[in-house]
Amino acid sequence: MISLVHDTVVNDDSIKSIIPIQLKSVREAIHIATEEMKLSPPPEEAKENRTSFILNQKLLMISLLAMAFIGTTYYWLDDRTDVYQIGWLTVSAIWFIAIIASIIFVNNKTRLGYLIAGVVSWITLPFWLFDNYYVVFHDYIIARPPNLEMTIRNFVGVIIVSLAIAASHNVFHKIQSKQFRGRPL
Repeated sequence: MISLVHDTVVNDDSIKSIIPIQLKSVREAIHIATEEMKLSPPPEEAKENRTSFILNQKLLMISLLAMAFIGTTYYWLDDRTDVYQIGWLTVSAIWFIAIIASIIFVNNKTRLGYLIAGVVSWITLPFWLFDNYYVVFHDYIIARPPNLEMTIRNFVGVIIVSLAIAASHNVFHKIQSKQFRGRPL
C-alpha cells in the first residue's frame, strides 16, 4: 500500500480474514469517487441560484468595457489640463492595463480575473467619487472641479463601477464554490 506522503509496506494482512473484500489502490479509489461525484453531484445551495454565474459574468464584462470607455473620456471630454501631467498619464496607463488584463482573465473564467476586476473597481470607485467631491463640499481633492459633462460622467461611472464590484464579488465566489465541488464552469 502507498500512502499520499510516505511509501508504506503492509506486513500484517490479518484484516482480510475479518473483512473478506478486495481492497482498491489509491488510483482506483480516486477514480471511483470522481465517477460517483459526476453521476450524483451534491445539491447546490439555494443562495447560489439567486443570480446565475453567466448573468454575473456578462454583467462584469459589460461593466469593465464601460469603465474602460468612461476612463477614456478624461482625454477627450475633460477640459482640465491636470489630466495631461505625467502622474495622471502613468496612473491612467496602469489602470487601463489592469482593466485589459481583467477583461482577458474574466473572458477565460479565472478567479484572478474576477479578483483583478474587483480590485480595480474598488480603486476606481473612490477616485470617481472624489472627483465629484466639490458637488457636496464645494472644495476639490484630485484636480480642479470638472465641468458639468465630467461631473455627470463621474456619477454614471460610479453606478457602472458599483455594478462591476457586485458582479465580480458574486462571480468570484460562485466560481470558487463550483471549483471546490469539482464542477466545470
